Amino acid sequence: IFHRAEECAAALEESPLPTIACIRGYALGTGLLMVLACDMRVAEQNATLGIPIARLGITLSETFVKRIAALTGPAKMKDLVYTGRLLDGEEAMRLGLVDRVVPQNESVLHETLQISRVIRQQSPASILSAKRWGGSGSGRDPAAYSHVDPDDFSEGVRAFLEQRSPRFYEAEDQRKAQKPSSKMH
Repeated sequence: IFHRAEECAAALEESPLPTIACIRGYALGTGLLMVLACDMRVAEQNATLGIPIARLGITLSETFVKRIAALTGPAKMKDLVYTGRLLDGEEAMRLGLVDRVVPQNESVLHETLQISRVIRQQSPASILSAKRWGGSGSGRDPAAYSHVDPDDFSEGVRAFLEQRSPRFYEAEDQRKAQKPSSKMH
């Protein structure tokens, strides 16, 4: 089961698509593994995160340790593993385990979806290169991508010069419509 969990975490890290963890309630052990494999993490203020594995005699994989240490630093990673203490959203953010905390009276799902809408408005080529070159907590590399997408770059510059928001997906939809179908009839 631990090997399968690591495969799932690696799939999140290596996905060419941005991944955002929406943390409601508990993210402990393997749940935290999945959260840490995501590109961004948004947590409820009263969420509970932790690695209480030493209480159960479970060891961490090298990639799990690297994910935690990449976000918190080695000393804080050791503190979390050695003590098994549980953190709320605020402390998890102070330690670097989460990127944003949503107050209890607001919807963490709404905030997560809002972030995804903002990401969707950005250049897909830029997002993919940030994901690739930004690396992962485990040190594994996502699939290779080009540095500059000629269509997204052209649209981004055009939008900047015209002082408007870029419409990357509209341009992509137009390109797809102009390409001849490769299906045989």
